[in-house]
Amino acid sequence: MGEPFEKDQIGSSATPYKRNPCERIAGLGHHLSNLNKNAAQTYANQWFERTLDDRITIPVIFLPADAIFMTLDNVASKLVVCPARIYSRIVEELPFMVTETIITKLVSLGKSRGDAHEEIRVLLHQASEPVKKEGGKNDLI
Repeated sequence: MGEPFEKDQIGSSATPYKRNPCERIAGLGHHLSNLNKNAAQTYANQWFERTLDDRITIPVIFLPADAIFMTLDNVASKLVVCPARIYSRIVEELPFMVTETIITKLVSLGKSRGDAHEEIRVLLHQASEPVKKEGGKNDLI
């Protein structure tokens, strides 16, 4: 899955393929979380007397909040889902993920848990070696 890449979007200046909505959300969230500090400090020092902070800071808080919600809406409504890539990752990883189920099944068939674990452990390491070192296919099953 991935964030949408708009027609006119150019990506990052150094990495043109890069999609930045989540970075924008995080940056705006950081900015938004710090706006209250200015208001709190002004209130603590001056109780908002003879300042414009109450008329500036409070409305300004809505700008980054609105930008965050608009960006989140855009990302959520245009989320890019790649079923073929998801399927290939499942095929790649599922054999490693089902080893506990296989051990449990072997135990239910009468094999000792220790022996079943050792057998699966050895096979797991043999199967993962070509995947990790050479980018090969997972043949654990």
